[in-house]
Amino acid sequence: MPIETYFSHSWHPEDVKLNLFVWEVIAGDCDLYVDRDGADTGIYYINRLEELIRKSDVFVSVLSYRKKGADDTHLRRDYQLQCAPAALFELRLAERARKPRWIVYDDRTGFTPMQSTSDLVVYTPIDAVEELKRGGRNVHTSGKSWLDNVKKKLKFTDESRSRQAALLIDESQPDAKQTKDELTRALHDTGYAHITVIEPGHTDAEVIIILQAVGLLVAEIGTTSLGDIYAMAHAMFIPTIRFMRNGQSGSALPRLLDGHPGGYQHDLLICQDVCVLAEEVGKRAQAMRDQRSPIENYEAGCAYLRRHLYRDHNVFFSHNLPDEDADLLNAVFDLLQEKGIRAWEYRHNNRAGVVWKDEMETALTDATDVVFIMADGFELSESCTRELDALLSRKGDIQSMLPFFWGNRSLPNPKLSDRHFESLPSDKSHASRIVVERLITELTR
Repeated sequence: MPIETYFSHSWHPEDVKLNLFVWEVIAGDCDLYVDRDGADTGIYYINRLEELIRKSDVFVSVLSYRKKGADDTHLRRDYQLQCAPAALFELRLAERARKPRWIVYDDRTGFTPMQSTSDLVVYTPIDAVEELKRGGRNVHTSGKSWLDNVKKKLKFTDESRSRQAALLIDESQPDAKQTKDELTRALHDTGYAHITVIEPGHTDAEVIIILQAVGLLVAEIGTTSLGDIYAMAHAMFIPTIRFMRNGQSGSALPRLLDGHPGGYQHDLLICQDVCVLAEEVGKRAQAMRDQRSPIENYEAGCAYLRRHLYRDHNVFFSHNLPDEDADLLNAVFDLLQEKGIRAWEYRHNNRAGVVWKDEMETALTDATDVVFIMADGFELSESCTRELDALLSRKGDIQSMLPFFWGNRSLPNPKLSDRHFESLPSDKSHASRIVVERLITELTR
């Protein structure tokens, strides 16, 4: 059974190799579930992060070094660490959730691991520069040991999400009833069928039973009278939407929520208007729906982790390769998929039932980069000539054109006489690597 994995990592180009070392270790046993919504649109709802970490079987993190000045305004140690605040906060969430976890951290960050007696919790310090030189030796050794223990001892997480929610509201506020009514409506509208209000008269046992049953808590945290109940939910890792009232917004965060530079303060709702509060709660409740997709093999994971290395692109391949040389294109496209590069070629991308002319026109219009592989007779092909003319008509929009000779051809196309043509070797594996290497050079300029 694949292990559902939450992988926290940096998107900085200099960190990609370390991310790939970690992925090499876990790819054979773990499905990498990726939060494409959060990664691509900047969604930073903490209740969503809590839910995605909660339902994952394990948490894996690469905590990279980020040089920054010390923050003398905060006494908490996390503000002094030399790493990305968001990555550190995700790690802290996983620690609070008591997830089986493997944390690879650059020792320059100043990070200090939490003590644990479990062999399902491993912190691996590395000298990142040395680790890159040695091909990830320490990462592979430590990660393999951790993964072996996980496979033997892991208790898989219940992935189902409760459609019950709870409200923790300060009953002494004059608009308490309106707040409860508006928040209940917002939660109902996002699919929560049963909403329980935690009342002052509930016993500790009753509160615990309520919290154990719910998948989401909406909590007012600006009042000390509710602090002990909120602390229960915090310790139980209940995904929570947190808010304070306008008059409380100048006060300090509760002790449990303080101390995280990339943390709770960035997603704390301030209630100035109950209807506006309900609207924001609705957005966060809607975000609890899991739109992630699994990356189930090594090549797809590599492509995902590399995808921010390149500028925005859509690569168009134009060629007149005979059928017996189709395996050259197959080799090229296998490498492109592994590298996370988006490309289009007639035979590779068309599927049964599509209107191929429409697909072709869209690909020609969207192309940012072009690869030509010209064998003898390219100019005699009506479709190749049409593609070449269409692409040259957009020459100002095309960022790179890479022309290659294939087979015995040695004369350039007259319409591309200002371009250098590179002859590809007959070994198709070697030729495919050359094409992809030249393309990567263009995409990373």
